Amino acid sequence: MQPRGEGAGLVGTCGQVNVNGVKHNGVNLARSLVATHDLVCVQETRYRDPAHLSKFVYHLNSTCSHKHFCSDPRASEPCSTEPARAGVMTLLSPRFPGFENAAAVPSATIQGHYLVVETRTESEHYVIHNVYGPQLHKADFFARLAAMQFPDDSRHLVLGDLNVVLDPPIDSATGEVRDAGARQQALRWLAQLGVVDPWRVHHPSEKLFSGLLPRRNRLDYILVDGPTVTHHYSGAEYFAHHHGGDYLLHRVSLDQLPVRPGPGYWRCPSSLLAHSEVAGAITNEAADLLATLKDANNPGLVWDAWKRKCRDFLQQLDAGIRREATAEVRKAAALVEQTNADFIADPGEATQ
Repeated sequence: MQPRGEGAGLVGTCGQVNVNGVKHNGVNLARSLVATHDLVCVQETRYRDPAHLSKFVYHLNSTCSHKHFCSDPRASEPCSTEPARAGVMTLLSPRFPGFENAAAVPSATIQGHYLVVETRTESEHYVIHNVYGPQLHKADFFARLAAMQFPDDSRHLVLGDLNVVLDPPIDSATGEVRDAGARQQALRWLAQLGVVDPWRVHHPSEKLFSGLLPRRNRLDYILVDGPTVTHHYSGAEYFAHHHGGDYLLHRVSLDQLPVRPGPGYWRCPSSLLAHSEVAGAITNEAADLLATLKDANNPGLVWDAWKRKCRDFLQQLDAGIRREATAEVRKAAALVEQTNADFIADPGEATQ
């Protein structure tokens, strides 16, 4: 997939939360998240019956303009005697690209565990995967997901509690490889979608656990397509919420881009100015400019010429950094594919 072109919308802030342990503050938590996030995916909704879901939606609608999509076993079965379990819900704010035509994909739904929502803009097709991994038969579950097909131009976002540790040495307190088959199928599925873990990319060695207390693993993930992370990553964090439950919440932020009026428009990414060498060069140039402007006959022309010079310098630097980042993403994707192939060919050798 290529970087977004003219007029493309961009996802802003994505949030993910397992609401296990949330008792009476579910609506307050949802209101808070929808107000500050463009996309929220919730796991373990555990509605008692359809009336419980309707009541939740009624109270949420009283203060929020949003769309919701839900897959919860008891929310669709008024006379069910099964215990409340599992359940996933996806909430979209009007800021999300393609909000007006957002729709669930019933053929892809796995009741209570997997919900797909699609949105479209003039230039983009977003596929949102809300996942709550099962406790049993995990390998079969992720193999089923890997068998699903989506258009080649899709941009995928995966949010959820996978119930699988993707990187045991740093995502688990013990470092042990458990559910190796499930992990292999999950990695295969994620590689097919072309998504990466933004938090791990920018925190390559940090051990942070998000699960039930006492926290011993990281099962909660937000994964985004590689080019978007490369060009638009703004931040990622795990955090506690005063209305939250037993799990930490997870958030990933992506820079919003303005609608481009034409192909010549360029916006300097804020990350470029974070480099001390770049900031120092601009500061020195600005100091020289101030001295020149004092004696200039036409300071406006001098100012415009300096801006063009500065822009050209930053554009060339940005293009070089983007090329290097894209090459690294492709290299990492090729390594994942090769590792998957090696594991399938000889599982014992690949895990040693």
